[in-house]
Amino acid sequence: MSEKPTGKRYRMIKMVEARRLNPKSGIPLTEPPTAIPFGGLLYEVREERDLYKFTYLGKPYQCLQSILQPAMELFDGGSGGADAQAEGSSVAFAADPLPPPVAPVAAAEPAPFQWEQLPTSHGPLLRAKLPGGWMVMTGRGTALVFYPDPQHKWDGATLD
Repeated sequence: MSEKPTGKRYRMIKMVEARRLNPKSGIPLTEPPTAIPFGGLLYEVREERDLYKFTYLGKPYQCLQSILQPAMELFDGGSGGADAQAEGSSVAFAADPLPPPVAPVAAAEPAPFQWEQLPTSHGPLLRAKLPGGWMVMTGRGTALVFYPDPQHKWDGATLD
């Protein structure tokens, strides 16, 4: 069974870089900083001097307060209460309500992707119709390009 993190969760509202910590000693590792992406969830956020230490994807990290604080917001109320205060967490941000979910749009069944062979003097050339143009590939599969042609008028001949 996996443990579910307790306490408040914070959502990243922009990307930041943070240092990964050794899980046992809490000392920063020598590896390059890790990018914590937009939308990432942070757990167990706590202050230590001018740093925030937190858990992201089950691993411990640290980041300067001046960088991390403007880049995150409270995700939900969680169960932070007395547990968060006992850990020394004084991180508190106003939470904006999440936007209402967007109803999925029913998409029409896409046309099958079909390659058609074009006769050339340099070997086989394949093309497939895509919205806005053609996907063109050599018969050996060594090159793949997109040829813009919104009206799909290209007949496969070279332009002289």
